[in-house]
Amino acid sequence: MKTITCLVGTLVLAGWTMTAGAQKNVNITLGPDFELPKKSVDVDFIGRPTVGYLEFSHQRGKAIYLQKFSPALSLTGTTTVPVTDLPKGYVIDDIAEIDSKNYMLYSTYGKTDPVERLYAQQVDVAKGAYEGAPAELLVASDKLAGTLEMSGTIYVTSEKYKFAYSADKSRMLVQYRLEPHERDRTINKDIIGFSVYDKTLKKLWGREVEMPYTQAAMDYKSYQVDSKGNVYILAKIFRVDDKGRQMWNDYHHEVLMYEKDAKKPIIASFKFDDKYVLDAALAEDKNNRMVCAGFYSKARQGTAGVFFLSFDEASNSVKNIKKGLYEFPADLIRSFESPTTQRKADKKTAEGEGLEIPHLNFRNLTVADDGSLTIFGEQFDWIDARTSNGNSRCEYFFDDIYVMRANADGEMQWVRKIPKAQTESTEGGFHPDRSGMGFHLHVSGDDCFLIFPDNMKNLNIGPDQAPAKYVAGHGGALMSVRIAGDGSITKSAIYDFRDENVGLMVQQFSSISATEIIGRVSNLVGPFRWDFQNGKLLLLTLK
Repeated sequence: MKTITCLVGTLVLAGWTMTAGAQKNVNITLGPDFELPKKSVDVDFIGRPTVGYLEFSHQRGKAIYLQKFSPALSLTGTTTVPVTDLPKGYVIDDIAEIDSKNYMLYSTYGKTDPVERLYAQQVDVAKGAYEGAPAELLVASDKLAGTLEMSGTIYVTSEKYKFAYSADKSRMLVQYRLEPHERDRTINKDIIGFSVYDKTLKKLWGREVEMPYTQAAMDYKSYQVDSKGNVYILAKIFRVDDKGRQMWNDYHHEVLMYEKDAKKPIIASFKFDDKYVLDAALAEDKNNRMVCAGFYSKARQGTAGVFFLSFDEASNSVKNIKKGLYEFPADLIRSFESPTTQRKADKKTAEGEGLEIPHLNFRNLTVADDGSLTIFGEQFDWIDARTSNGNSRCEYFFDDIYVMRANADGEMQWVRKIPKAQTESTEGGFHPDRSGMGFHLHVSGDDCFLIFPDNMKNLNIGPDQAPAKYVAGHGGALMSVRIAGDGSITKSAIYDFRDENVGLMVQQFSSISATEIIGRVSNLVGPFRWDFQNGKLLLLTLK
């Protein structure tokens, strides 16, 4: 085991101070080398510093492995749980902590039992083993829709269930969609299932409901449950032509609220007259208010700003929270860009055009204990092209992160831009795992931490500079950016792996407590080849 300290520096960023490399930002600890069970793949991590950590790995059709690690990150034992008695179509759906207890949520479906079932298996971290027998949570009325993917040597349907939790964690929602019998999207209406549970996993209510619009007219954006057990859907509703076909540029959004005993949902719609909603999500705050927040555009050339709305139960409508809509400042959009991009932005501004952020994707919406709302977006794009010798090449770009916070009353607090330029390509026989790109978000009180691989040259970057590229498979450093509740930023290079020959799958990191993030580093063997079976545990402790 070794502890790695941080580098130190300071810079000024667009009117506020960014301290680069603060030693008290994040500490990183690496455990000794260990090996995953043969032919198994990572699933997730759980644990606490008092009892140690548990890593789930899985070999399709053979076993689930529970590898127990001490608080010092040393492997102390492995429990093998055979899965040969499960139907071939079983899926591990989630690893969840509910009321301080840990569960593996898994589902089954197969020829021997052609019924969709969802189970919860409690896990004891201290023992590194299952606790008791699995509990059956629900049985669906028909086969479920999902994503067909290869797992081991067979195809299985994954992502059949979505899970959501109320702000006080007293209610859990399990949502699913029945596989449609009618394949024509212009006439088929989805059947959506809801099941709501308390924190002991006792089922409070559940039913399957037909949606009020056809599949062609309805695009689901977010599901949520409040502390009373009411279920919400946020959906994009398109106008359809006389043949039922979607008119992609003519739409509005609706929040559908389903109560336990009501026969029909309460529907509240919203649309901005001169703006276009790009993406959005629902979240409940600590005062049981259902919030809707997302990005909007004015010129359809990117993202212009953020909106914050709330569902008002008294009037069954969606209303602005204070001003409601906030543009990204032009100076912020121009910062950390190349001279050419800055000149183009200046020209647009001089001609009276508003600036919009290209390729900005919605990533997260968080609600703090004081009700403040923080929205996170990341620039993402990809190119699929042909190389000079006729081979296929796909290149992915994960660029700048934008963060905006408003208080519970909708007053804008701050907006920040975190520069980065990550890229990976399939050229040269390299088959990247995109979970190694992007960032891991960790929220602790009023602070948020953004963890991502980056080029070391970007540690002390100024707002008049464009970030240097980080290329997957070519070294780099693990960066931590802490944005405090007041908007101040500290940036640290917490792990320089340029000479370590390891890979970091940051999107597979797990936030296991208010101050801890755990993950795994994999060895890099040969040119652009990851050895996913061998590596070390990595523990980030926030300060």
